[in-house]
Amino acid sequence: LGKFTISGGENSYNIVLLNLEKMGELKHLSGNSYSIKMEEVKQFTGHTNRVNSVAFSSDGLTLASGSSDHTIILWSVKSGDKIKTFSGHTNSVNSIAISPDGKILASGSSDHTIILWDINSGEKLVTLSGHTDSINSVAFSSDGKRFASAGADKSVILWGLQNNQFNSVFLPISNAAIKNIEKEMNLEMGKLFTPQSEFETQLEYRERIEKEKNDEIKIKNKYEPQIKKIMEKEYQNLSKKR
Repeated sequence: LGKFTISGGENSYNIVLLNLEKMGELKHLSGNSYSIKMEEVKQFTGHTNRVNSVAFSSDGLTLASGSSDHTIILWSVKSGDKIKTFSGHTNSVNSIAISPDGKILASGSSDHTIILWDINSGEKLVTLSGHTDSINSVAFSSDGKRFASAGADKSVILWGLQNNQFNSVFLPISNAAIKNIEKEMNLEMGKLFTPQSEFETQLEYRERIEKEKNDEIKIKNKYEPQIKKIMEKEYQNLSKKR
C-alpha cells in the first residue's frame, strides 16, 4: 500500500489510478503552479458527472467514488471493474469514507443528508439528518465506532454508534477554526473565473475557464484534509473527557 494515488476530475468523469513510484521531474509552471508527470495505471469509467470524492478500503483492494451524478460506485482496484452502484441521494455526493473494517460506507451529499451503506450488500443502512446545508466532508474514527460530518452550515456533527444505531452528538468545534479555513479557501476561489479581459481572445478565455474548473477541484481537495485534522483532534479531546 502507499504506492498509488487516485485522481478524479470534472471534464472526463473518469477516475485515474496513478503510480507514486514512477513520477517524473517536478516542473515549475508559473507563480505557485507546478506540474509533475505520473504513470497512469488504469482508469475507472462509469460516472456520468464530475467525480468529487474517492476513498480506498483499508486493505487497498476496493475503491469507492462519489459523484455529482448522485451516485457512489464501488470498484475493484485490481481489475478496474465496477462492483456495485449505490443510489439514494437526490443531489451531488461530495464526500465518502469507508469504515476501518471495510463494512460500512458513509456518503455526504448536497441534499443535506449522510447515508450509511452496507458495502457487501449495497443496502442503505440509515439516512442521517442534522445539517441544514450541503455536507462537505465525512470521516470515520480509527475504531470505526464514530464518524464526523462537516457541512456548509458551518457545523460539525459527531455520530456515535450506540446499540447498533448511529446517534448524533453535537461536536463543539471552534467556529473560528472553520472560519479561518473557509477564509483561506475563499481567497483562493476568488481568483478564479474572473471576467474575460480585453487582452484575452475568446479561445484564451475558454481555455482559462476550463483550467480553472480543475483548479477549483484542487483547492477543495487541499482544504478537506485540514477539516479532517480538526475532526481527529476533537475525537481525541472527546475521548479524554469520557
